[in-house]
Amino acid sequence: MMSEKISEKTSITDRTIENDLAKLKKLGILTRKGGRKAGKWLLTELGQRVLEERSANKTV
Repeated sequence: MMSEKISEKTSITDRTIENDLAKLKKLGILTRKGGRKAGKWLLTELGQRVLEERSANKTV
């Protein structure tokens, strides 16, 4: 499970990661392509726009 791998590398719990992924999917920012093992998470067009906007607004 991807959330377990992320959890091992960060101080974020597996449950929090799963909840966050579910929220991003519900908001239409992420989508899942493929199965549980071979699949991957992808940014939707909306997700790409949000990322670009946040990057543009980031101050250096």
